[in-house]
Amino acid sequence: MSYTFDEDNEEYVYSSGDEEEMSDEYDMVDHYGNFDNDDFCGNLSDEEDFDEALYSCRDFFHNQENTLPDEEEYDDDFYTLSPNEVTENLVITSKERVRMVIWSDLLPTMKQQISEVIEVLGIPASAASVLMREFRWSKEQLMEEFTNNPERVKRLCGVYNRCSKKKTDKRSIARTRYALYSRQSTPEKMRFCEICFEDGGFAPEDMIAMPCGHEFCRDCWRGFISNMLREGTVCLTYTCPQVGCNEKVTEEEVQKAAPNLLSKYREHQLKAFAETNMHSRWCPGKGCNRVAVGNPHLSASGKVVCGDCDSTFCFKCGEEPHSPLTCHDLIRWKDKCKDESETAKWIVVHTKTCPKCTTRIEKNGGCNHMT
Repeated sequence: MSYTFDEDNEEYVYSSGDEEEMSDEYDMVDHYGNFDNDDFCGNLSDEEDFDEALYSCRDFFHNQENTLPDEEEYDDDFYTLSPNEVTENLVITSKERVRMVIWSDLLPTMKQQISEVIEVLGIPASAASVLMREFRWSKEQLMEEFTNNPERVKRLCGVYNRCSKKKTDKRSIARTRYALYSRQSTPEKMRFCEICFEDGGFAPEDMIAMPCGHEFCRDCWRGFISNMLREGTVCLTYTCPQVGCNEKVTEEEVQKAAPNLLSKYREHQLKAFAETNMHSRWCPGKGCNRVAVGNPHLSASGKVVCGDCDSTFCFKCGEEPHSPLTCHDLIRWKDKCKDESETAKWIVVHTKTCPKCTTRIEKNGGCNHMT
């Protein structure tokens, strides 16, 4: 039993010994242009017949695979730690209390935390980085929530489609491979970008799709990503350009559409790590690139002095040193002062001072004279 392809007649022929006869069971594949994937897979109800037919054309497909267009794959080797990368920046002893480092030195620590999540949850690197950011880089909290309801966590964080694994069987594999080879002989169906709506559409290789299935042309993607990165660390919260879709845009899309901007995206990602990680605090000094690293429990209300710009601040809240007040007491005091300040502004605008007793009085009616 074998399959042969007649180049003169452009026919795909099933043969069982007699090369001139066509099998009635596989008439739907006698002409490649009229091939129906669903009919082919649907008629193979018997598992043994299907296996025999599938493996008989295995060699044919193997020869054609080298001519098929390669899909763009996301390179997540970025999160693989090299032997010379130090990951002890966030390991603070009780004696040391706080350490000042350059923000770029936190990269190995961030990569290690993401790689640990990838290993435990078995999800892509792009999804792991999103989940860790959403949970403020608390691996323990992420694991607890993910264990209780993984589907809910993935949907709320915008990585549901990115984490979903497509289940494939023999029939779907055969259908996909026949469809891929059909593209070599028939014109591609043009696709339309829902951002620019370019007349005539685009070829599939000029479109980039999100895991949610929404796809847009490369030019629109480049413009979208370029504008997104101008927002600083806010760019990490951007979702699919399709209205109503909450699937997060990650470095996977940046690498495919605008690889020259990938380093800028990762820079914002590292800065966000320094800003939101409970073990680190940016130095508030103007233009300073130092980050204080410490244990938030040991360093509560602790005074930190930056060796570069001489700025002083509280490690836990980032405000000026306020010992012996706790950070919570400081927040309450500022809220009280803010309320009193607003009240004082209203009094100045809406009242006047009594000329005799200097008491602030409000005129709410009558003539313009006061006695």
